[in-house]
Amino acid sequence: MEQIRVARSFVAADALAELLESEYELAAPVSCQLFSKLLRTQDNDHYLVNTGNGEKFVVRVYQSGKHLERQESDYLWELDWLLFLHNNGLPVSYPLPRKNGSHLGSLLAPEGIRYYALFTLSEGEALTVTNEEQLFICGQQMARIHKASNAFESDHHRQAMNLEYLVDKSVARVKEFWGDSHSADMEILLMSAAEAKDEILALIN
Repeated sequence: MEQIRVARSFVAADALAELLESEYELAAPVSCQLFSKLLRTQDNDHYLVNTGNGEKFVVRVYQSGKHLERQESDYLWELDWLLFLHNNGLPVSYPLPRKNGSHLGSLLAPEGIRYYALFTLSEGEALTVTNEEQLFICGQQMARIHKASNAFESDHHRQAMNLEYLVDKSVARVKEFWGDSHSADMEILLMSAAEAKDEILALIN
């Protein structure tokens, strides 16, 4: 029987709970429940973590894939940034250390190595677009995060979030997926992408 390549898998919740119990200082028993969307293949997977003393956390299992262009250093950069924001008093969910002191772990999934990290759980209610007071507070905090991030530095490398990566490569992936079957839609997408790039460049120049 030939082994087939797997593009997308989900880690079993009970297996992940066992891993977390062995890797983190968590009160047993530990249980996990997947709560992120199942059908969006490029999303990270998130599990709600319940512990024996009633504490709750979130574990993120980072997605892998040829289009993501991410390496271990990208995830370490992200964790450094969240810790920086937390240490500067910003209201963010932040990663917790493993028993060995590191904040990032790895596991071998059918599609290859996937990284994971345990985070604090942000309590509260989902943001609604009709609550102006809530939206104002959200905007304030986002501004604080952007301002504080100007002073952030990390020893780890991260894929640059430039127009080539965010726009050009995204359009190229859509074109590859659509092929020749959506030529009219592709033309509209190309025009929209060009306009978006021009407007962004006008803002930053």
